[in-house]
Amino acid sequence: MLTLRLKTDYVWLPKNGSTTLSRWFGYDYHLIDGCVDLKPEELVNPWTISRDPVERFKSAYQQFFKFQSVDMVIDYLPELIKTTTIKANHVRPQLDRVEGMLPSDFSRVFTMSEMDKVKLYCEELVGHTLEDIVENQTETLVLTGDQEAKLKDFYQRDYEAGWC
Repeated sequence: MLTLRLKTDYVWLPKNGSTTLSRWFGYDYHLIDGCVDLKPEELVNPWTISRDPVERFKSAYQQFFKFQSVDMVIDYLPELIKTTTIKANHVRPQLDRVEGMLPSDFSRVFTMSEMDKVKLYCEELVGHTLEDIVENQTETLVLTGDQEAKLKDFYQRDYEAGWC
């Protein structure tokens, strides 16, 4: 069992670095799933990792939808997020995943570009050095200007709330 030196709750947002955390800790770290019974008032020193919504979509597309038309997936997003499928959870707006909590409601919010800082923070939590993890480099999905504009519109509340 993993013992943390500081009580803290990590709030999981899919496509936001949790694979790296699971490689460091297995699934034995205190994880709060942002889509299941999140009770902000019960969180202790909550922290998370945020990601630009368009980049999250691109990553989720590569993982779940790459054999489907990008335009079709973008157009289907409003219906898809009404479901509880794994695919839906990976494209759901971050603001929805955290029950409306804002980044300022967290003790720490890292971005995906700060995974080196996440590693240092986690090392502080566990009191020892963690291995360096090289993430799989996948081909980057290139969107058209129209596709990107539609995604930014779909994730507008995330952008306005500062979840990027």
